[in-house]
Amino acid sequence: MSLATRRVTLLLMSLVLASPALAVQQGLSAQFRQFDTHQKFDSRPFVDGDFGYGLAYEIRDEYGFWQVGSLYTPDAGDRTYDYAVTPFLNLFLKDRIFLAGVGIAKNYLPKTDTNSDDWTPLYWNARLGLELPIGPNLALTGMAVYDFERWGDINKFKFDDAEFAAAVSLLF
Repeated sequence: MSLATRRVTLLLMSLVLASPALAVQQGLSAQFRQFDTHQKFDSRPFVDGDFGYGLAYEIRDEYGFWQVGSLYTPDAGDRTYDYAVTPFLNLFLKDRIFLAGVGIAKNYLPKTDTNSDDWTPLYWNARLGLELPIGPNLALTGMAVYDFERWGDINKFKFDDAEFAAAVSLLF
């Protein structure tokens, strides 16, 4: 892990740990994500049709929210892996129903038919979507997600590499 990645990760974790004192609202969300083969991102283990689901804890205020959680993807990739577990940290800015965010993630990959496992390098994602409130304590979210390895790669965006994610959030 590069020094720059360590610093960014430390900064993000510090902000997450400090946020509960400032939080207006907290929540738990059920996460769903449709993965596709990514043309420019070879180290990602996912192929077309892989589907992940998981949970996240949210710390919210009126301008946005932090999200820390994990996704589980059974039979990830071309079945080289038994499954993938993807811990993630996201930061969203919110304006009424519109969301824009950035996240960081890493995949844990146990290999099929062996006792070995592997971690992918940390990677980033950009997120853009909508969050629709359903009453005072429930929200539905849908968004496009674009994963990339380095910030210099974000300008290589292609619509074919965007994936779909959804969540149902219970706020308290």
